[in-house]
Amino acid sequence: MTNGSTRNHDARIAPIQVSLWDYAGGADRIAMDLHRHYLSEGLDAHLLVGFRKRSDSPAVDVLPNDARRCAWQRMLLSGNHSSGTLRSLIANPVRTARNWLGYTDYDFPGTTYVSELAAATDNPVIHVQNPFGGFFDLRQLPHMSHSFPLVYTLHDMMAFTGYCMHDLGCGKWRTGCGQCPQLSGESKTPHITPRDKTATNWLKKRSIFSTSRIYLTTPSRWLMNLAQESFLAGGIRHAAVIPNGVDDDVFSPVTNAEKQAIRQKLGIPQDSFVFAFSGISSHRGRNPFKDVGTAIDALSCCAAEVRRHDKGKHPAKQLTLLLIGDLQFDGHLPESVQVIRTGYLTERMAVATHLQAADALVHTSPAENFPVAILEAQSCGLPVVASKVGGIPEMVLDGETGFLIEENAPEKLISCMQRLMVSDELRHLMGRAARKRVLENYTMKHMAHTMFDFYYGAKEDWMMHAGGGVRQNEPS
Repeated sequence: MTNGSTRNHDARIAPIQVSLWDYAGGADRIAMDLHRHYLSEGLDAHLLVGFRKRSDSPAVDVLPNDARRCAWQRMLLSGNHSSGTLRSLIANPVRTARNWLGYTDYDFPGTTYVSELAAATDNPVIHVQNPFGGFFDLRQLPHMSHSFPLVYTLHDMMAFTGYCMHDLGCGKWRTGCGQCPQLSGESKTPHITPRDKTATNWLKKRSIFSTSRIYLTTPSRWLMNLAQESFLAGGIRHAAVIPNGVDDDVFSPVTNAEKQAIRQKLGIPQDSFVFAFSGISSHRGRNPFKDVGTAIDALSCCAAEVRRHDKGKHPAKQLTLLLIGDLQFDGHLPESVQVIRTGYLTERMAVATHLQAADALVHTSPAENFPVAILEAQSCGLPVVASKVGGIPEMVLDGETGFLIEENAPEKLISCMQRLMVSDELRHLMGRAARKRVLENYTMKHMAHTMFDFYYGAKEDWMMHAGGGVRQNEPS
């Protein structure tokens, strides 16, 4: 990068990132923010996505999967990405049947464009951020990684499981998936395939990654430890924990006067205590890994407490739940709880503005890695009440920048939410500590520079050992 920001590294490195969307969930937003930063530093950076959400994304290309299918398939599938429709069945009956049976779909001919672009680019480093979701042929990783330096960032467990993003404590991926608990009975999640071919999918992924040459990064130490226990270890040349980053200029604290103005614009009563909950759905407004229901139950109990002690103990006369994203929920809320649903927000500034209207973030999830939603809230100076799962304990310092809640501990969740409600001093103290920690560790600038250093090391190592065997290094 320029202006000495890369410690005299070769500024000609050209990052080519691959992600599902240009702007959607946390992993995609990280890829886009890195891409913006690389472009601002004058790098020949590219972002290749499966699908585009925004038309104004800078220098973003969609992988040409549809364009590289035969004319018959193009005609039938134009504008239709679902493999479960009648048109999909007619266009490619074998592929549709395999998808219905539960096999991982690898039929994405546009994936070859990644290697073609790398071959036409000076000093490329391919960075695979989020290859799952129906757009990328994972079978090309071995050839791609032997032809170019390839950095692979894990944002969840999908790469080394038979299908799931998070195993919810199953652990079968260590020796081989099969009879997946998320595909049967009451535990079945609605957003994944209805047939269990997780054993076959796990074996195929093991074959792919064991013959690849991967420079691995994860946002959390928690996920890196799991990766080192999985079959990914056989294909790792070098690994590093690089935490996610956030734009601390966009996501920043506001003064009381500014907060009041934002609340007036959003229709939030000035004396209301606002808990934000941020997340997007994975299937028709639902996401099994974003447990908004538990937060709502706790908020209902807090509202009851407000009604019982509204003669001075609780300064807020009303509670507001600010749902940032497109998550839906069923159930009844007491009249004292105002619910504001933002719907899916495509602009970072809009997300930041809603967080700036809040007093705290509640993040109840049964499984997580290193959620961007928490970083965004902390950067805005909000304390966080979050589940003690995945990499969240690496982000939230219990009792200092927020509270961590053990699984199945609703009483503690309610108690911690109430502590923030009744004490402005505690809330502000935790919020300032959270903001300080973001500035010291989790800015996008810091992440981009650390990632670029990793690119440079990957390129250097790849050039020294190109054509050699795969070896495993300890994570740095």
